[in-house]
Amino acid sequence: MEVDSADDGRVLCAACRTDLANEPAVDPMHLVRGSYWEAHVLVSCWRCMTGAVDARDDVGLCPSCRRQLSDV
Repeated sequence: MEVDSADDGRVLCAACRTDLANEPAVDPMHLVRGSYWEAHVLVSCWRCMTGAVDARDDVGLCPSCRRQLSDV
């Protein structure tokens, strides 16, 4: 397998260089929106939209929905 060095200093084979060049561009606004939602916990359950969610809950379910899903 042949590798070559480009202007950016990375040493990659032709297949990897092509894969890297074909990656979609990163949307900065997508990153911002994602960061916002990761930093703010849900207030209401995402399943029933009415039950309160405990701030320590990492799933975003109210106790009632959590029980219903664990019974399945």
